Amino acid sequence: MRIAVAATSDFVDGPGEGSSVIIFETEPSPNIIEQYENPALKASAAGGIWMIRSAMDRGVKALIVSEAGPPAFTFLEGV
Repeated sequence: MRIAVAATSDFVDGPGEGSSVIIFETEPSPNIIEQYENPALKASAAGGIWMIRSAMDRGVKALIVSEAGPPAFTFLEGV
């Protein structure tokens, strides 16, 4: 399974605030497969949705974030 983490340095952050997105593949053993700049940083509003969408486009099935606002929850309910 692919998992995305919104991160700043070595800390988990919010989907709209993390400086990078790190994608892990968990099988057969945990491994970082991609790390990229969080697209939310360039969004004018609801940045977390941009991060979530970018991760989903890369096959991510789970997210690890420190918090998420109402726009992120509304977006995920529609997926």
